Amino acid sequence: MKILQLNKYLIIEPETPVYLTVSESGLFYADPETDKSELIEGKFKFICMGNEFEKDQKATKNDGCVLGQIFCKLGFDAFVGEIEKEGYFWKDHHIEKPHNVGLLHLYPTGDALMDKSLEIAILWKEAESKTFNPSKTRIYEIL
Repeated sequence: MKILQLNKYLIIEPETPVYLTVSESGLFYADPETDKSELIEGKFKFICMGNEFEKDQKATKNDGCVLGQIFCKLGFDAFVGEIEKEGYFWKDHHIEKPHNVGLLHLYPTGDALMDKSLEIAILWKEAESKTFNPSKTRIYEIL
């Protein structure tokens, strides 16, 4: 699960479909497939899904926000910029998917060309793990 706190907001993308609910104790996360659960302590309010926020921001073009005033004064590009400052990405990252991702378990091989190719695959995999998918991402306000 990707979790990032930006200012007064918590951005979460579960790896699999999970149960996320806000209670008086905090934000409770449960994965029924693995029986893993976690409580993120604090007071939270669900604002919107990432794709709803993206759509709202692009529609208003900084004239005003409908969803929770998130980064209203700065706009959507500033929101994405804040995510990138923290070493994460929104929707896309800059590394092209290599053809040999399935061979990562073989690294290093001892062959210079193959190892360089696998190095790029490792970078791609790391970037993927830090990229928020707007349709799966949930944005919460920290109260």
